[in-house]
Amino acid sequence: MALAPGTRVGPYEVRAALGAGGMGEVYRAHDSRLGREVALKVLPTAVASDPDRLRRFEVEARAAGALNHPGILAVFDVGQDDGIRYVVSELLEGETLRERLSMGGLPLRKGLEYAIQVAQGLSAIHEKGIVHRDLKPENLFITRDGRAKILDLGLAKLVEAAPKSGETDAPTRTHGATDAGMILGTIGYMSPEQVRGLRADARSDIFAFGCVLYEILGRRRAFQGETAAETMTAILRDEPPPLEEIDPTLPLALDRVVKRCMEKKPEERFQSALDVAFAMDALSTGSVRLPAGAAAMRMPRGRRGLWALGTAVALAALVALGIAVGQRLVEHEPIRYRQITFRRGTVGAARFSRDGQAILYSAAWEGRPTEIFSTRPDARESRPLGVANASLLSVSTTEMAVALDPRFQTSILVGGTLARVSLEGGTPRAMLEDVSGADWAPDGERLAVVHQVDDKWRLEYPAGTALYETDGFLANPAVSPDGDQVAFTDFSASDPGTCAIAVVDSARHKRTISGQLHGNSRPHWAHGGREVWFGSSDTSGTTSVFAVDVSSGRSRIVTRFPGVADMLDVGRDGRALLARVNARASIYARAPGATQETDLSWLDASNLADISADGRTLVFTESMVGGGVLYGVYLRRTDGSPAVRLGDGRAHALSPDGKWVLTTVITDRLHIMLLPTGAGEPREIAAEVVTDLRGGTWLPDSRRVIFAGNSRGEGVRLFMTDTAGARPEPIGPARLGPEFPVASPDGASVAVLSADGDLVVIPIAGGAPVTVAGAEPGELPIQWSADSRSLYVYRPDQLPARVYQVDVAGDRRRLFREIPIADPTGLEGRMTVVMTPDGASYAYSFARWLTEIFLVEGLR
Repeated sequence: MALAPGTRVGPYEVRAALGAGGMGEVYRAHDSRLGREVALKVLPTAVASDPDRLRRFEVEARAAGALNHPGILAVFDVGQDDGIRYVVSELLEGETLRERLSMGGLPLRKGLEYAIQVAQGLSAIHEKGIVHRDLKPENLFITRDGRAKILDLGLAKLVEAAPKSGETDAPTRTHGATDAGMILGTIGYMSPEQVRGLRADARSDIFAFGCVLYEILGRRRAFQGETAAETMTAILRDEPPPLEEIDPTLPLALDRVVKRCMEKKPEERFQSALDVAFAMDALSTGSVRLPAGAAAMRMPRGRRGLWALGTAVALAALVALGIAVGQRLVEHEPIRYRQITFRRGTVGAARFSRDGQAILYSAAWEGRPTEIFSTRPDARESRPLGVANASLLSVSTTEMAVALDPRFQTSILVGGTLARVSLEGGTPRAMLEDVSGADWAPDGERLAVVHQVDDKWRLEYPAGTALYETDGFLANPAVSPDGDQVAFTDFSASDPGTCAIAVVDSARHKRTISGQLHGNSRPHWAHGGREVWFGSSDTSGTTSVFAVDVSSGRSRIVTRFPGVADMLDVGRDGRALLARVNARASIYARAPGATQETDLSWLDASNLADISADGRTLVFTESMVGGGVLYGVYLRRTDGSPAVRLGDGRAHALSPDGKWVLTTVITDRLHIMLLPTGAGEPREIAAEVVTDLRGGTWLPDSRRVIFAGNSRGEGVRLFMTDTAGARPEPIGPARLGPEFPVASPDGASVAVLSADGDLVVIPIAGGAPVTVAGAEPGELPIQWSADSRSLYVYRPDQLPARVYQVDVAGDRRRLFREIPIADPTGLEGRMTVVMTPDGASYAYSFARWLTEIFLVEGLR
């Protein structure tokens, strides 16, 4: 029954009815406590006793109340009064996107602006573990001040909540007082998985967003049949007409964004709404626009070449005119670069002094240990501060925070002992172990630190007070100028090569403000704390510097430049410190019968995985420098023949018969795959058994595979399966935490590195594990001897690499081979060594990072 004006519901007085829908009635009301107008949504009395409706209404209240974002309707209150359940939210003035579209559509610029805001709001919803499930123009509101807001989380589902027995996300028909045959969710915007009755996740919302974006740009629905069944069939089977055919003036890159959102398979869509927002924002700020009337200029494909030839001179003149006019209109000074360091080696970090008159940095020059240096912007020489074996973390007015005995992996500081030391140098005072980053607050007293505690990484601010914790890895904390927030790099637990930039406040409210990034991106506060800047390199070899407005979430590109680079610091005056990176991962091998090693590197980052038993074949992974983007799995003969690309993913082990390569591919989850080295099709095995792989090995029959991985609820365990995809069976005890498994030639045992750092041999048929007494803590197994009685081991973090042969029974240990590297300058991370059972042939790979610091002026 409708509420009459003047009716009181709790402290709210109903003023007028605004509308009604399947999930409730909405009224304009007055909040007598705060003297403001609000929107009051109540569950109709006639269905208040319906458990399903009541549950969904409560889910909406919980979901909306957990969110605080300018792109989402703000919820003020939830309550119950005399049997009436209600939700109170902000009162919006404006119109829905559906109403706006019905009046003739939107200009491209305004449509993109609204779409970016919606994508950013959707990202905030997903970050709270919520899936909207009913995104459509009716649930998007355009306020009078030009802000797009997401409404109606009535179909939202908290994805972390365990489903009830038999519950799915299939379209559900309601009964009773609701419209007969009503489907939860609007058919024309449902994802294929929702139509099929499968579980919806954040990517389902991205599909719906793509449908909305298509409608904004194409001014027609993407999927619309005469009946519901026809519409659902179109969603499952058909592709909507290309936007280029509907409106030839639209940028082609924008059409690609829309198509990727609406891919039929979830794993082929954008994997986060924030990635969508970044893609559209880059287009809105950097795309080339076709002029008005460009539709008439679009020619059939066969005539475009002639048209281009005939108008090349005119276009060149227009471009030149545009540049000349632009140079007159834009009076900003050009960006200027000044080189600061000139020695050969690797820079770990660099910071401006608080007064901006000095630059302090840590570097390892000419293969020496890392130490701290000081220089001035106008100087060409640096002076050491006498702080050796230390990496710079942060600078206050009077002292530095440094990491003693720093440990690096592909240029990322992964651990050290936090210490304080004077700006003039001297003896550091140790404070805290197992730290990967720290930053001084503006007061020069408090420190934000990233600290490893019980196998988890924790962001603490001030030190000792945890704000955020993860199973992944954290780095690069940066305290805001007002001291109230900390930006940091949040590395993925399932794919350590990727990360995102996040911000957390003192109330432990964490927000991710970037899309998925690769390598190590460091956040820096700029413009007095209004923006966070960070650099990121893409697969084309271009580095972009992004700026994200912390309040609105809107991003922009500050600048781009070719090559891989690292933003080290941004000063209060806008100057920046940039490290230009020259990096390469190389493979060297000693082939059978050869007297010296051969460089068998292929692209820019060749990461060795395995060598065949005869020493004539290598398997390796090619990736972007830093390992963030995988180019694929390759096979190469040690005679120097060209490499052959086998497929996507990361290589782990070559089968003894040389026919298969064990690989992993990460999409929405981890896929354990077998790639054929010759004819054949890839196979997936052990689907969804582990969330990440800690190494794999083949048994001698080339039919069975043993792998170590993180199993949900059990930690890292060993499993065995076969090439036919049999159900994986666990091997060995739980809680051993095995990594880097290597099977023996007789097929009876597998050697692993335990979580305690001990080398352990596990009988495959069952029995108690045996600790190899002759191995030292942290040594990895490379290979077994041909008689399965001894193991070859090495430490990946020591140079030169020394390979020892240790007996499985007893404690006998002898140096088998030393692999010296003539030039250790810039070597970072771990060295990988593989070897044949007879030890005659071997190969190894390592990464070398050489960096130079530049002072950059003119960024805005």
